[in-house]
Amino acid sequence: MPGLFFLAMLVLIGVPYSQAASGFVASSFWVLLAGLYFGYVLNKTGLGKRLAFYMLKLFPPTYYGLAIGATVIVLLFSLLTPSVTVRVAIIGPIVLGLIECAGIKKKSSASAGILLIAFVMSLTIGEGWYTGALAGPITFGMAPAVAQPFITPAKYASIFLVPMEIFLLCNVIDSFFIAVQTKTKIPMFS
Repeated sequence: MPGLFFLAMLVLIGVPYSQAASGFVASSFWVLLAGLYFGYVLNKTGLGKRLAFYMLKLFPPTYYGLAIGATVIVLLFSLLTPSVTVRVAIIGPIVLGLIECAGIKKKSSASAGILLIAFVMSLTIGEGWYTGALAGPITFGMAPAVAQPFITPAKYASIFLVPMEIFLLCNVIDSFFIAVQTKTKIPMFS
């Protein structure tokens, strides 16, 4: 939906439709479709739960440990998936498996907090580098041929990386304050 809004805004300000839509005719649809299928497979095969068990071995089984584990999972997948939709579809089953393996009730504040961290980070963490979200390749695709040599991953990161990672850090700190205020405990490990 944001992509269509962006396309409409470009056309409204006078960019020719063929040039405005040129970034959207790439193979991003197939990336999204494959990612959604991959998320479905993670859920159906139980691979998401196995990855969650592995994460429980790496990080302390506390709310903070699970939140940090979810952050690491999202960070790793943001390096592999250039789409927020795909990232959410893949991360969702893994984080739900993490919550289930830790024995957290599905409708508790602890599960909501960990899912919220994973969701917000899925939306924001990859925006800081060129291939972390479709905005980078779409921006490159819409740029005139003369400007494309100047749009490099390093320049993209120099503009977006610091603000997005500051926002990300604020989100993590905020979620920890919420956990302290609600005295969230993980049932299996309390």
